[in-house]
Amino acid sequence: RRERDEALKAKDDMAEQMRMMVVRNSSLERSLKSAQEQRDVLEKESAARAKIIESQRQSGLDEMQSELEALRHEIRQRNRRDGDLAQRLQVGHESIRTAIQQQAQSISAAMDVIPALDTIHQSVVKTLST
Repeated sequence: RRERDEALKAKDDMAEQMRMMVVRNSSLERSLKSAQEQRDVLEKESAARAKIIESQRQSGLDEMQSELEALRHEIRQRNRRDGDLAQRLQVGHESIRTAIQQQAQSISAAMDVIPALDTIHQSVVKTLST
């Protein structure tokens, strides 16, 4: 009877240990499932943040590209205006140079005529005084 009681006690102890292991195993499975769910949530949040960051980065790049194109367009327009202005200045300088040369020729011609006019003037004055 004592052996039987000891065997029953051992059997009950083993059953209790089994129940404890089942409870512990169940608790560990719940903890594992909870940890996996948290990991999945964190991975989704991380992926969403990465998409937002990539979208912001791409938006910034697109904005900078637009600004760069606008600056390039402005540079092309200024270069055209500067080219037009340089051409107009060159034409103006050429016109001034031509006018100065013509004026110099007119002055030179006048310098050639003045001595002849002096001679005529003196002749007229001489004729009138006699």
